Amino acid sequence: MESLIQNIFISIFGQNPLLITFLLSMLPVIEIKGALPFGMSSVWDSPLSASTSLAICVLGGAVATGIFTIILSKIMPKIKKLNFYVNLQKKFHKKTATLTTQNNEFKKLLFLCLFTLIPIPLTGFYTSCVIASLCDLKPFSSWCFINLGNLIAGVIIILLGFISQNILTILLYISFGVFILYGLYVLILLTTKLIKTSK
Repeated sequence: MESLIQNIFISIFGQNPLLITFLLSMLPVIEIKGALPFGMSSVWDSPLSASTSLAICVLGGAVATGIFTIILSKIMPKIKKLNFYVNLQKKFHKKTATLTTQNNEFKKLLFLCLFTLIPIPLTGFYTSCVIASLCDLKPFSSWCFINLGNLIAGVIIILLGFISQNILTILLYISFGVFILYGLYVLILLTTKLIKTSK
């Protein structure tokens, strides 16, 4: 699977693990969990060192988080006016009671950081940005704590890799697997909506 992913990206960007790792770290679901192990993978002629791969992934995450935070700050006021948002907010508050019932903003930001540093798919910076927006946290403060969590997640992944190289391979496969499944799910939803609207 690693070779397949490598060949796809090489056909587009050439033999450049630095650039490819940077771009992968910005993709939803994959983020640092999949990009960091991929940058260090033996599929490359010259794999990135752990520190280089970590730095590139954190930089990619910081750029993506900044862009996504700005987008959310622009569209969220409009989304909050929609009817479905009320139901979504109720479900969100029930599932994240610990985070949303905190009156102290620092505690909310700390919980946000702790959520982001969990090195499994769907706990990355995109999800954290949405949580921060729903909790009405300040964009810059959220950006700082989310990226801190992303950095710690990267360090945890590297430490796990020192324990066993297989752990990095498993993280890589899970990240790309979930990414593909999520992509198919979105594609099916869009196709279903297009069919309904065309009738």
